[in-house]
Amino acid sequence: MFKGIFGRKVGMTQVYDAEGNIATVTVVAAEPCVVVQTKRADGPDGYEAIVVGFGEAKKPIKPHEGRFKKLGLPMEAGVFNQFSDQVSRVEEKDDHFLYYIDRCPVCWGRKTDKPVCYAATGLLQESLRWLSGGKEFRIDETSCIGVGDTSCTFKIYKEPIG
Repeated sequence: MFKGIFGRKVGMTQVYDAEGNIATVTVVAAEPCVVVQTKRADGPDGYEAIVVGFGEAKKPIKPHEGRFKKLGLPMEAGVFNQFSDQVSRVEEKDDHFLYYIDRCPVCWGRKTDKPVCYAATGLLQESLRWLSGGKEFRIDETSCIGVGDTSCTFKIYKEPIG
């Protein structure tokens, strides 16, 4: 499995270690990445891979709700199901999506009095921002395993904020 950082080279500089030795280093601006496609070994490509989006989308994707349905939210849920212990699924409603995490890594085994899945909310917000070319979307966590619910559920409104 590949492990590394996706980033854009900003420049070069020098740093000193504890003994005073100088080292030349590359300065990298690392930004959030979003998985935009998965490839399966039994699919037309014949191998397993993920396609990662990085930086700002060159062209805003329109219509945004169509792209979320086709590539965004279901694809994100599929990637988490395939490459982690997280179990996710998506349902589409008239004016929103429901994103379920049935095995949430944030609150699994925790007991709280209110929803605590801020990291999952942030991940969803960033992936939607990337897919839509910078638009913000309202996301409400409506249930949480840590509170005693059967899944963590996020209501994601289709219309951008503002």
